[in-house]
This record gives sequence, C-alpha cells and structure tokens, in this order.
Amino acid sequence: MTHFNSATANGQLADNEVLEVIKAVNNTWALCVPDKFAYPTETTVITNAYSKFADWAHDQSSTTDWYKTVSSDKVIQY
Repeated sequence: MTHFNSATANGQLADNEVLEVIKAVNNTWALCVPDKFAYPTETTVITNAYSKFADWAHDQSSTTDWYKTVSSDKVIQY
C-alpha cells in the first residue's frame, strides 16, 4: 500500500482505506474536529493534552467528544 498518493491528497479514499493508512503507520496524520480546537504546545504529545484522544483513536465509536477534555496548560490558548 502507498501511504501517500494523489487519491490521499485529494481526500478520495473511502473511510476504511483512511483507517488502513492510519493503522499502517500507527499514527493519526489529520483531524477534523467539529468545534474549536486548541493545538497542543510544541513539545506536548496530543494524548497528554487530550486525555481521551487515545481511546477515540483506538475505537472511533467511543469518546467521540475527546476534544472537550483538555489539559489547558498543555495547549496553545487563543
């Protein structure tokens, strides 16, 4: 499987194909958050800033509001 190609760049992959790319590299490369999102500080891993992110990343049907549980001292405040 190619991890990056024109279909990936253009968002033309089916949902299951996107999940396979994520699983293949064991990391999430992009997020679409339906609300305001504070980025983790430069040296903070997202799982340290958002305690429920790992649960959501493992099983997208649980903790769908992971972005609402944030450690405010570990994100950039706007």
